[in-house]
Amino acid sequence: MESAYVLRIDTESNKYDALNAVLGVKPTSTDYWWEVEIKDSREGLHYLLQLIEVNFSELQNVGLDKGAISIWYYYEFDEQCNMEFDSDDLKRMGECGITLCISCWNG
Repeated sequence: MESAYVLRIDTESNKYDALNAVLGVKPTSTDYWWEVEIKDSREGLHYLLQLIEVNFSELQNVGLDKGAISIWYYYEFDEQCNMEFDSDDLKRMGECGITLCISCWNG
């Protein structure tokens, strides 16, 4: 079974270099959005939230709209799909205007 957290930022491609500089990470994909993927990590969500929170004002200075940021959770399952999210993490996402998206599939 595989799982991954993906930070997705929906913005113009001419802002990608600025995102790289502000966040200090290279994207794993820029095909459609600026994305960073953290595979099979229980701490992936915490890492991505910290990355956004620490740099949130700079991201706004780059010209990101508040609704441009989403965190995706991809989860492959065999028989049953259960997940839970810490209320503090959900609050942190809400304060930054981050949308949480979940995609599950039977592997």
